[in-house]
Amino acid sequence: MGNPKLVPATSSAKKPPASEGVVSKTAKSPAIPISGLAPSPYLASVVELFIEYIADSDRTKVVIPQLAGEVPFPVAGTPADQHAFLERYVRYQLDSIAAFEYKRWMNGRMPFVTPRDLQIWRLYMFCRHIWQGRLPRHDHLGILFNLTPRRAAGLLGDFYARFRKRFLFPIFIQQMFEDLEKVNKFTKQTQTVGGRAGKWVPLRDTWHKAEMDALLVDPIVRKHLPGVHHRVITLPDHPGEIFVTQEIIDALLPIRGELEAAYPVTADDSDE
Repeated sequence: MGNPKLVPATSSAKKPPASEGVVSKTAKSPAIPISGLAPSPYLASVVELFIEYIADSDRTKVVIPQLAGEVPFPVAGTPADQHAFLERYVRYQLDSIAAFEYKRWMNGRMPFVTPRDLQIWRLYMFCRHIWQGRLPRHDHLGILFNLTPRRAAGLLGDFYARFRKRFLFPIFIQQMFEDLEKVNKFTKQTQTVGGRAGKWVPLRDTWHKAEMDALLVDPIVRKHLPGVHHRVITLPDHPGEIFVTQEIIDALLPIRGELEAAYPVTADDSDE
């Protein structure tokens, strides 16, 4: 057998296009579609829980900042109008807190080392900027933080231990004096409980009872309230109230400035 003959390519043979396999200098890369990140809205049940812990006495102080100026709480509005306003307020505050946290993290100013630290910081932001010092029940806190009731109770305990001296106790003092002055001014007639005359004062939060007992043994108060150990009274038929004797009221009201100067609210967003 002879060797096969090599047939030269003819001009009629098809050649690949010049552009095939070659990137043109003028060709544009295909655009990568970038979709905007639209966050999902807050669950209605979550917003309702935040509203629940805004005290009635604090709701009239709520404002929503806007370009044209602050929008105040509609005191003369219908209950539906007021509730809609509080929904807008909670959403605005949650968005502001989220943006504040993220921008500080991007700028390297969020020195958290554990997820627990971040949870405590977020609870502080909610407590200060939405609830004005109030704390939710641990089961409700578990819903907000996606925690079991046991872990939520632990979070409350850790938060209370960290912020009691420089935030919670000073906030309690301010709110307690607001309520004492209001009750003493508008409730002229005293009542008698346990053989002592006094008045029923609103209890804004469950932990305020313990703080009131702690305040009554404070050295500043003891100088103006000598004698036997003084305590406030709670009764089952007066839920959400504490009975404060007139002797305690008369001793506390004149030293409000001294106590608030001794226990200022020092916790601030910039140092957390």
